[in-house]
Formats: sequence, structure tokens, C-alpha cells
Amino acid sequence: KALGYICIESTEPEQWRQFATQVVGMVVAPSMPETGDLFLKMDEYSWRLRIFKGNKNRLALAGWELASKADFDQALKELQASGIVYERGDDLFNTSALT
Repeated sequence: KALGYICIESTEPEQWRQFATQVVGMVVAPSMPETGDLFLKMDEYSWRLRIFKGNKNRLALAGWELASKADFDQALKELQASGIVYERGDDLFNTSALT
């Protein structure tokens, strides 16, 4: 299992741009949808970190990379067994569902 991406809700997304590009070494991801969100990358993936403006400062979601459907199903079982609440989603560009 590996962390694939995270989405952050922030009251000050521009501060994330400055921190990620000047301190962490990430770059603003080119060719992303015109959502007004900040997409940052650090490797061959199109983006790893998405920052969207909101009323809170919080981790909104995390996307995990798994090797197979069986691994995905097992991960869901582990979350359920641990009592961790999760929501399956497939629309990464709909931040209205995250706030």
C-alpha cells in the first residue's frame, strides 16, 4: 500500500503554494482542470497534492494505491474492522462534496 495523493482544504491555499514550491521542492502541476484549486506534483504522476479553498484547515481525503482489486477489497475490510469511517468516491474534481 502506498499513499497516492491527498486533498487539503485550506483557508489560505496560496500559503501552500509557497511552502510546497519553495520549501518542499514540489512544482505546480501543469495541464490540470480549471477548478481554481492548486495541484502540486513531485514525480511522474500528474499531481500528488491538491489544495482547495475552504472554511477549515484540514486533510479532506487521501487516495491510496493498491496493487489489485483484491487488495482494495481487503483494505476496505480492514477499515471496517477497525471502525474507521470512509467514503468511496471517484470524482476528485468535485470539492463541493468535501466541504
